Amino acid sequence: MQAGLSGIIGEAFREMVKDRTYAALESRAKEKKLTGGRAYGYRDGKVDKGEAYIVREIFGRFADGASCRTIATDLNARRIPSPGSSWKRSTRRAAGWMGSGVRVILRNERYRGVICWNASEWVKDPDTGRRKRVPRPRKEWISHVDESLRIISDDLWDRAWRRVRPANTDKRLKAGGKPKYLLSGLLRCDVCDAHYTITNATSYGCSGYHDGRACGNSILVRRDRVENILLGPILNDRCTQQAVVLNLITIGEAASRTMNGLTVTEQDSSPRRASRSEALTSIRARREVTRTFCVIARVFAVDRGEPARHTDP
Repeated sequence: MQAGLSGIIGEAFREMVKDRTYAALESRAKEKKLTGGRAYGYRDGKVDKGEAYIVREIFGRFADGASCRTIATDLNARRIPSPGSSWKRSTRRAAGWMGSGVRVILRNERYRGVICWNASEWVKDPDTGRRKRVPRPRKEWISHVDESLRIISDDLWDRAWRRVRPANTDKRLKAGGKPKYLLSGLLRCDVCDAHYTITNATSYGCSGYHDGRACGNSILVRRDRVENILLGPILNDRCTQQAVVLNLITIGEAASRTMNGLTVTEQDSSPRRASRSEALTSIRARREVTRTFCVIARVFAVDRGEPARHTDP
């Protein structure tokens, strides 16, 4: 009980600190003061001349037709320090420029003097524990123009933005994004620890190398071979017809025992049930799922010539 009470108090304290921090930053944003964070090209709230020169070069080359990957590769070849080179990270994915980093710069309106606060928030995923950036409604944004922070002219911004912003006819926007492969996000480069991603129609490759040459690992791995090596034993052992039958029967029997052990009274007393009718509906739905598992299991058993086990709930 004491542990539970301490948890509740701790959560309430975190929410209080969060609300006070947000209110303080909101007040500073409305007063057109700094709210923290440092974009590439600025230092101590002022334009950094050296980095500003690189920002102008990135916008100019991109507006003239160069790709983000080409720009990143050239900056790495010239050994220009990347935006994250001075960050104090415990783990570092890559040491140089990447195409994704160039793309982030091209989308930052601060370079044309527009300062925006509250455009997004970080939300923690309760399942993975990772934080995810979620955009806020535009009506909640607080923005103003500060010409002293301008690095890019409006003309250059418009030229670059025409390439950054995809056309409404782009079919890729309606395809649900990039396809997910079986090992997406699981393979890592042994040199820079970046993800191995699909680089062509048949192979995985180091994203640090193929997205700007930030890594020297150019080795490609055929997708069909690596998937067969890593997943083949699992599929052969766990996805046979006999294994599927046993799994389905086990699930059906477990669900049947669970349903038979529950009473309507227990279901009605649950805080998640608003009424007796909802409880009965839930029980019926679960019984239907159980029957479905049992039917599928018997079909598999008959196909194999095995005696069907009686598992109806």
